[in-house]
Amino acid sequence: MENKTNYIQEGQEVTFSAQLERGDRRLTSWIIYKGNQCDDNHILVEKEHIGTEFSFTFEDIG
Repeated sequence: MENKTNYIQEGQEVTFSAQLERGDRRLTSWIIYKGNQCDDNHILVEKEHIGTEFSFTFEDIG
């Protein structure tokens, strides 16, 4: 899995796309972490979502 870093402005809406090699494309789990550490203490958003695109508006700069 590629770890891609994006820097977000306050109030900015961002759309993420998943490219699945296998599995059910109708249900995709999204986890967005705050900062550059991918652990349970830094989870900003965790959501199950229908489809492979997900939009989110960030309240803080990050």
